[in-house]
Amino acid sequence: MSKLSVCMIVKDEIDYIEQCLRSVEVIADEIVIVDTKSTDGTIELIQEKFPQAKLHHHLWEDNFSLHRNQSISYATGDWILFIDADEKIFGEPEKLKPFLDAQNKKVTAVEFVMHDMNGGKSIMQFKPLKVFRNGHIQFKNIVHNQPVTDGLKVFCPLIYFEHYGYDISEEKKALKVQRTEKLLRLRIEQNPKDYEAYFYLSQLYGWVEKWEEALECCMIYIENRKSIKPFNYAIFFSAARICIAKLPDHLPQAKKILDLAYKKDLDILLVLAEYHAIVQDYPKLKQFTYQFLEEYKKFKGEPYFIHCHTPEAYLYCATNYVMCLLREGILTLLPDFQGMTLKCIDQNLKALLQQGVKQNE
Repeated sequence: MSKLSVCMIVKDEIDYIEQCLRSVEVIADEIVIVDTKSTDGTIELIQEKFPQAKLHHHLWEDNFSLHRNQSISYATGDWILFIDADEKIFGEPEKLKPFLDAQNKKVTAVEFVMHDMNGGKSIMQFKPLKVFRNGHIQFKNIVHNQPVTDGLKVFCPLIYFEHYGYDISEEKKALKVQRTEKLLRLRIEQNPKDYEAYFYLSQLYGWVEKWEEALECCMIYIENRKSIKPFNYAIFFSAARICIAKLPDHLPQAKKILDLAYKKDLDILLVLAEYHAIVQDYPKLKQFTYQFLEEYKKFKGEPYFIHCHTPEAYLYCATNYVMCLLREGILTLLPDFQGMTLKCIDQNLKALLQQGVKQNE
């Protein structure tokens, strides 16, 4: 059976490191950890509870890829699994190595479902590459680094990951934001056409509720979409949602953004429903809530980024679809009373929809 190396870089990860390593130690033939000078007891905990881990120490150089690539250099396994300290594996990890052994030699990378967690709920899911054949992986970019690999990739449904990086103290959040913003701005300074950095800045500013800055970065990314490969169309959701839920004066801009969103996935369908609820276009509201409900049933985790495959989003669309049907029924069956009754229903429907938008924020 193939040998699996688990690689990671850490700095002051005392809150999450134990649960992370517990989740991977059952499948790891070796655990390689590059520490960039932790001072909070992370290293002492690893040495005490995971003495099998191979620790290497490097000074932090404001470059995540540099340190990830350092960890690669120490790995001796046939395959490398990269994991961050604030992540954890679920599912059937004992089946991972047999799955890897069954792959064609041309397969050099494996992707998995990842859930971003906040407050105990999944707020987004996507499919990152997490396992690589040794000798076929390097990372690029100083922050929000990307794996560069040759060969083919496959999807593994046997395990999934949860990421807890949003469930942190305000103090740690401020430090993380400061560090990440600095490095993303450095990326742009080094390459003004690094539009991917604007995508990540929009997410960062959204996390700290700097909505004007977040929308500005979204629009820079969208406006340069023809030169971005691959283009992450999830930006349409982010930009339109900011206009609808956070910056109501920008509501007309939301419509323009949604007109550009050529791919109607769950996220876009939800925002289209929210937009038409606010402008009280009930035929369109009925159309998009119905489409959302149908797509929700068929969803298999295919989009790269998805936010709205949640019970809350489903309930929002189901409730409003039923309300649209009720409204149509009144128009058809109660023509003599529809003026007074529709006014009452519209008032209640508007309040319901506004509450639904807040629940989906």
